Amino acid sequence: MRENIEQIQRYAWKVWRRRWIALGIAAAICAAGWATVATMPDKYESMARIFLDTQSMLRPVLKGLAVDSDMRRQVALTSQQTLLSRPNLEKVARDTDLDLDVHTPEEKERLLAVLASKIEVTGSSRDNIYIIRYQNTDPELAKRVVESLLTIFVENTLGATRKDTALTEDFLDEQIQEYKVKLEAAEERLKEFKRSNVGLMPTEAGGYFAKIQKAIDDLDQAKLLLSEAIQRREALKSQLSDVSSIVQASTNETVSMLMDQISDLEQKRDALMLQFTDRHPDVIAVKQKIDILKKQQEDELLNPKASNHIGVENPIYQELKIELGKVEAEVGALRARKRELERKVSGLNKLVDTVPQVEADLLKLNRDYKINKENYDGLVSRREAAKISRDASQSVDDIQFKVIDPPVVPLVPVGPNRPLFMSLVLLAGLGGGIAFALFLSQVRSTFDSATELSSGTGLPVYGSISMVWDDSQLSKKKSNFIIFSLAVLALFAVYGIVVAVQFWP
Repeated sequence: MRENIEQIQRYAWKVWRRRWIALGIAAAICAAGWATVATMPDKYESMARIFLDTQSMLRPVLKGLAVDSDMRRQVALTSQQTLLSRPNLEKVARDTDLDLDVHTPEEKERLLAVLASKIEVTGSSRDNIYIIRYQNTDPELAKRVVESLLTIFVENTLGATRKDTALTEDFLDEQIQEYKVKLEAAEERLKEFKRSNVGLMPTEAGGYFAKIQKAIDDLDQAKLLLSEAIQRREALKSQLSDVSSIVQASTNETVSMLMDQISDLEQKRDALMLQFTDRHPDVIAVKQKIDILKKQQEDELLNPKASNHIGVENPIYQELKIELGKVEAEVGALRARKRELERKVSGLNKLVDTVPQVEADLLKLNRDYKINKENYDGLVSRREAAKISRDASQSVDDIQFKVIDPPVVPLVPVGPNRPLFMSLVLLAGLGGGIAFALFLSQVRSTFDSATELSSGTGLPVYGSISMVWDDSQLSKKKSNFIIFSLAVLALFAVYGIVVAVQFWP
């Protein structure tokens, strides 16, 4: 640490011995630098601040009907990526006459590069406020450039939205026409297939395997019902063989029995009349039976037999005979049904290789038709939504631009920052003077102390003689120090003056 301090002291002494040279170099650098900074042209900045109102009243009303585009994102993309594109910069150069002095492609490239470097666009979709800045030495030109950029910003944003809507509608129209052709072709294939395979296609009850399973189940059910009907018929025949068709009864009993039979038959007739007409065979048979019994009743009342007992028809026998007839008819119907179901199952078994393939082909055709139909309906729905969005944007602007701060001709320059540059020039001058003094000390090196002499020569130094100043030399030395101090103060005074001038109105 001590060696470092001694080294710094030695360097400081070397600079001090050449202080006038260092001060002269510093003054020269400061004079040149301050003159350069003073002659730098003023820069004027024009600015425009825009607020984008994307909260249209139609947006919540048309939610779900129209295309809900993210206008904030589109505007942010337009402002940050497309506003400073080459076509836009060329348009700004033409509008502001910046290209009047451009005669070669190289000059045009330099002009566009400089123009892009001086334009600043800031803002975000979070607060919807965008700022356009441009700096130039001509305040009027700065204003015109910002105005041109503002116009391009508005036109590009609205134009991009409307152009995007038009392109979307054109694309949807093309896709709708393509899917319309596909849908018509699918409908034609499906129609021809159904026409060629009538009777082989699945119904609402199911496909082939569901049909054959139902037919087998129905056949088993018919066989079971037929077996039950045959058993009832045999039971009725057995009962009928055990019952006599004629029973012995007295005259009064005969009349009473005939009345009971007539009453039962009349109830049976009334029940049949609820289901059938007068011409139905069962109704006619019951009526004939009633007429016969009534005639027997009249004969019995008018011509009573001598004997107390006579033979009359047994009513139980008649009922069993009627029930047997019904069961015989049921057996016949079940047999016919069984034969029909057997024929149906046999026919379905013969189509075991044909119908499943027809059903598979039909399923494929229906799937293709359904896909084309869904895509077609979806495209038509989207096209209508795009049309609603277009009509809504034409009736009421989806985006409204509000210029908060319009561009004006700036009166006060924003640059260059001359006080800062002059301070940097002062530091550069002081640093240059010190560096030059150190450089001279290395070119014309001397030993300023016994320690430095010993380390430099490698020889021991046994002693040194200090300088003895007389009064005249001390007075001259003091005067020289005062003059140097005044010179340094003068340099800083000049610095203060040139900086103060920059703040003078």
